[in-house]
Amino acid sequence: MEINTIFARLRQADNDPNRDIGIVVQPLRINLTGNTRRAFAVLFTAVVFILLIACTNVANLLLARGSAREREIAVRAALGADRTRIVRQLFTENALLALLSGCLGLILSPLGAKGLVALAPSDIPIIGSTRPA
Repeated sequence: MEINTIFARLRQADNDPNRDIGIVVQPLRINLTGNTRRAFAVLFTAVVFILLIACTNVANLLLARGSAREREIAVRAALGADRTRIVRQLFTENALLALLSGCLGLILSPLGAKGLVALAPSDIPIIGSTRPA
């Protein structure tokens, strides 16, 4: 590293009695947060898997709802609704459900983040600056 070269030159040029003392340089990130990268990676992986499980459950619920509405769709088709009209209606319902769910998530995420920070142990560095992205 460059700092070791600079320190070696300073040690040679100066007649300091502490010339045998070395220097250790570490990134500021490690100084502030410690060695928490692996723990956060494991936590992030667990969160991703939980999110995948939740998405799978929602997809299964939507499939079950679509299966239960099969008779309704058949009646609509028998009454004269064309295929594009039925598909457009189902798409609109699902898009509205997704939009409302996303808005609810955006509203509740700051509250959830504050709650998790309140429950977090106090020895985690810079936990107070946590906020939703």
